[in-house]
Amino acid sequence: MILLTQKLHLGVIIATIFLGLIACRPEDSPGIDRGVRIRAVHSTWIEEKFQTEIVNLGLEKLGYQVKPIKEIDYPPMYIAIANGDLDYTTTHSKKAHDRFFQNSGGTEKLERVGVLIPNTHSGYQIDKKTADKYNITNLEQLKEPEIAKLFDSDGNGKANLTGCNPGWGCELVIEHHLDTYELRDTVEHEQGEYIALIADTISRYEQGESVLYCVVALKVFLMMSRGTPGKYFRYFSNFLFGSTCCLGSAIQGSFAITSLASLPSCW
Repeated sequence: MILLTQKLHLGVIIATIFLGLIACRPEDSPGIDRGVRIRAVHSTWIEEKFQTEIVNLGLEKLGYQVKPIKEIDYPPMYIAIANGDLDYTTTHSKKAHDRFFQNSGGTEKLERVGVLIPNTHSGYQIDKKTADKYNITNLEQLKEPEIAKLFDSDGNGKANLTGCNPGWGCELVIEHHLDTYELRDTVEHEQGEYIALIADTISRYEQGESVLYCVVALKVFLMMSRGTPGKYFRYFSNFLFGSTCCLGSAIQGSFAITSLASLPSCW
């Protein structure tokens, strides 16, 4: 993901951390405003807390006054950073969150600081047993009613695709694919609370059922002890949402940042 902040000076602070200065004593770091308040935020995903805490530890080392991390949904999170109510998040995804970024003022109010975790994937997966048995390698194969029925969990003859919460960037990608590849007649986009839906998907898999679901970056892997791609599950190889997704880009609202040209393409 990418670090995102408000357009001011926090990007300079984050840059010093990225350059390895978090090991320095605060008095060794020039240009630091001692006691300045820093307010981080991430979404309601508990998995996003980890990288936020790491950056906060660095900021604390540099002498900043780090406030408790806020947890709010993505759309209001971007607005809060843009308005200066919060300062930064480590959970920005360049493509998936572009709508939130633009609707909150875009580059006039927000800046991307740098990539925290590069080269992750988002996309669709099915269980390997079903993939191997029926030679399923492509999302478009779900247009075939007999293939789609393999993933039918509610008895209506359509594949149940565990998808994304309403309002998420991945929701738009899935809806686009369902239209573009004419899958509406054979595939249902199951939406609700992603964590609950994935928990149900895992339960069905453990009971021997065939499963079809959207992997949102590394979130599912953090929940599934057997989630190694290729061993128990398989991607539709030509439907990765981004081969170089940035899990944990940083964004700031009123601060300054590194060159956007250096950021990889993210979903």
